[in-house]
Amino acid sequence: MGSRFRFQEFSLSPDAENWENLLFVDLPRIGEYNALNQLWEKGLKPKLSQVAEPLLDRVIRHLEEQYLTLRAWENAHRKWDPASDRRFAIERHKKDQYPQEIDVLIDAARDCLEWLALNQIDAAVRWCDRLVCADAPLLRRLAVHGVSKREDLTADGKMGWLLTNMDQYKWSIHHEVAQLVRQAYPKTSLKYRTSLIEAVWAYRWPDKGNPQSESLTAQRHFDWFNLLHKSAPNCALAKEALEEMLKKDSEFKPSEPPDQRPQIRSGSVAPKSPWPSEQLLEKPAADWLDELLAFPVTESNRLDHIGLKQSIAEAARQNFDWVLDLANKALDRTEKWDVYLWSTLIYAWSEVPLDEDKHRKVLDWLGRAQLYPKHNQPIAHTLYELVRGESLPYILNLLPQANKIATALWEHLDRSKQIEEPDDWLDSALHHPAGHLAEFWIRGFSFWREQQDPKPTVLVNEYRTALSDIVADQSLPGKLGRTMLTRKFAFLLTVDEAWTRGNLLPLFAPDSDDFQAAWTGFLAGKYRYPTVAEAMADPSLKAVERINSDLSNQRNRFIEYYTAMLSDFVEDPLDEWIPKFFRSVRQADSSTTAETANAKGGIFSRREEPKDCFASEVGRRLQRADAAKGQEYWQRWLKRYWKNRLQRVPDKLESGEIEHILDWLPHLTSVFPEAVDLAVQMPQVPLQQCRVIYELNKSTQSELLQKHPEAVAKLLIYLWKCDLPRYSWDSVQELIDTLLPLDIPPELKQELEEIKVQL
Repeated sequence: MGSRFRFQEFSLSPDAENWENLLFVDLPRIGEYNALNQLWEKGLKPKLSQVAEPLLDRVIRHLEEQYLTLRAWENAHRKWDPASDRRFAIERHKKDQYPQEIDVLIDAARDCLEWLALNQIDAAVRWCDRLVCADAPLLRRLAVHGVSKREDLTADGKMGWLLTNMDQYKWSIHHEVAQLVRQAYPKTSLKYRTSLIEAVWAYRWPDKGNPQSESLTAQRHFDWFNLLHKSAPNCALAKEALEEMLKKDSEFKPSEPPDQRPQIRSGSVAPKSPWPSEQLLEKPAADWLDELLAFPVTESNRLDHIGLKQSIAEAARQNFDWVLDLANKALDRTEKWDVYLWSTLIYAWSEVPLDEDKHRKVLDWLGRAQLYPKHNQPIAHTLYELVRGESLPYILNLLPQANKIATALWEHLDRSKQIEEPDDWLDSALHHPAGHLAEFWIRGFSFWREQQDPKPTVLVNEYRTALSDIVADQSLPGKLGRTMLTRKFAFLLTVDEAWTRGNLLPLFAPDSDDFQAAWTGFLAGKYRYPTVAEAMADPSLKAVERINSDLSNQRNRFIEYYTAMLSDFVEDPLDEWIPKFFRSVRQADSSTTAETANAKGGIFSRREEPKDCFASEVGRRLQRADAAKGQEYWQRWLKRYWKNRLQRVPDKLESGEIEHILDWLPHLTSVFPEAVDLAVQMPQVPLQQCRVIYELNKSTQSELLQKHPEAVAKLLIYLWKCDLPRYSWDSVQELIDTLLPLDIPPELKQELEEIKVQL
């Protein structure tokens, strides 16, 4: 079920700055819908009592893998992914009337989770707590749906669970959140009703740069208070909040219900232009100008407005001169630089293929300072698109003019806004003109540098000045620009080490105002190079101390990076890197407690503990390593680390860690017996998930089982004493049947036979 993709060009060298945008992701079909659906409905669904949890595990892993593949190449992110966007509801819903293959997996995950919620509540709690922490929106939606089906939670418990995780949702998972609220709110206590209404008041429209953000925020408040009032008509709190909104504006009317957002997908609501491109091209641009300028831009007709933009872009593809004439006429007749039409034209220019002469005409327009105050976002985007992806054959001829525009545009960016900590600095930078301009300068320099012989070893003056201006700018645009610069740290370190060390390294210091933004950008970039490791060693050791405070939003990514560093570039991780990590997380581990939602024992979710995450990352590195690399890890640090942990150095082993450490074993093939001898010395704890059984069973006929039957027998006996989950018993049976005929000591064979009897 692994995700595959095709690509046009790829470079592993940090010197080739523009690698990540050269990949075109194309995930293949996982099968034919009707066949998959029949397999699920008639073959697997009737046997949920036997397959629910292992099947859920397989499906979730596939969905995670697919999402991570798309995210790695900027085809998905925490707030959006294609699978979630095209799926209206996790539950069965009439609006999901055009199912595809991926919908069978979503249905299977939903039904498995619902079965666990009714029959194996401990497993359902565990899965909801895991999925709610996922990066993929679809998996978080599954978590909310699962909680709505749990009978162990009262209404207060469900509302408390939702409020605990509200920072992850920001009310963006409309349908599942709204359904849970409709179900629970009428039965919740005054305490939780008050908390929910306060959470709604605290909501703000996520795109702060949108000039309509205040009105959109108010509309969303009204929609939710209207929903709460309809869910519980006798609730005075909801009625009071709704009346307060109506006092502000008596014209408020419910838009779509909060969970009925329009979706652009096959068979559903789609943008429709009032004038198709063919109709636009039938008349000269000047004849359309008045109608285009008069077209209203409101929330209610935003899909039509999107459709109009698409029509203009299509007109630009078919007849560039028509669109250029539209710009000329708009300038000549209106002198209105703030109308929406300019952004539409500029975005259209960025989306159509142009030759050098047409590019120059576009740049002439982008050089008009009158456009900068209201249209800096599309202009910055168009400059970015100029250097994005493959280099145009004439790009060097255009860069001088484009560089002048970028320099002037930077000075016109809005610096009046206060700097507030966003949920994700990188996401904010990627959607801000400052982020586009920073990337424009880096990519432009990369293209210019590739044409030089010999290549310069420093930034030339024009680019050094532009990047230095970004570093020196203490406003919000500067901070967002620096986020993009740290994302390209590896490339900049290669092209000008002195400038990068002097200007970017200080941003990673704990006392830097850019600490969070710098690390957010860096952790999303490329860092697995010796030069980067050497430069970032000291900042990393200082940053790990902030892993549960300033880096809490990036904690798992930081641990992934930290693990890669100590595994591949640190001579002896046990000397400083590992002790410092455990000292930094120990206090948080000891102070973190699992809250209960109500007297029935409902559990609020929390993220995986840092130590568990570290053990999991080590396992991922072993999985990706070949046998020689795995043995190198083992000899250099991993064996000593494991022995130390058995002695509670630098800390005792916890149950979550033990589960992840057991998953290392199938990947330590060259030292498997030695690793098993350490594994069986770990405390015997109940195993909630047991991947090692699955991996061993996969290799029943492999060299591992045939070469080391005694070690496998020892491990199996240890695992059985750990109280294996029921779903793994069939796999244990298969392993025992394979082991018994092999050459293993009589005492081990007897223990295996006793386990078989118990099974």
